[in-house]
Amino acid sequence: MRTTPNRLRLAAAAAVALAATAMLPGTAAADDPPNVSMRGSGLMACPVDATCLYEFERFNLDEPRGGMIWAYYGSVFVMDSTANDKAMSVFNNTNNAVHLYDNGNYTGRCADIQAYSSEPRLAELVLEKRVSAIGTREQLACSSNHLAE
Repeated sequence: MRTTPNRLRLAAAAAVALAATAMLPGTAAADDPPNVSMRGSGLMACPVDATCLYEFERFNLDEPRGGMIWAYYGSVFVMDSTANDKAMSVFNNTNNAVHLYDNGNYTGRCADIQAYSSEPRLAELVLEKRVSAIGTREQLACSSNHLAE
C-alpha cells in the first residue's frame, strides 16, 4: 500500500495531538498503569510510583490474611465507594508529596505525606477512615486552615 502525503500529515498531526494530551496535568498517558485494589500487607506490597491506602493500621501487618490495599497512580483522585473513608494507614511510594483530604472536593481536614514516606496510623492525623481524595499537585497542598477544620 502506498502512503500518500495526506496520510503522512494526518498521522503526524495525530501523533502530535496524542503527545500533547499525554503532557496535560491530570491526564493519564496511554501507558500509565491503572489504579488497582488488592489484598496484602506491608510496604513492599505497594507498587512503585503509587500511593497506597491500607485498610488497617500498620499497613495491614497485624491482620493474618492482610487487608485491602488501594494503589493510586497519577495526580488527582476522588475515592470510589470501595476505598472512600476506609483507609487506616498510607504509604507514599512516589517522588512527590501527596495530599490526603477528608472531603472529595479537596476541602476539610487534610495532611501532606512527603515522598517515599508513610503514616502507619492515620488516627494520628485525624484521618482514620476519613480519606476521600488524594492529590499530588502542589496547588492542593494543605494549608494551615485545612488542618484546623
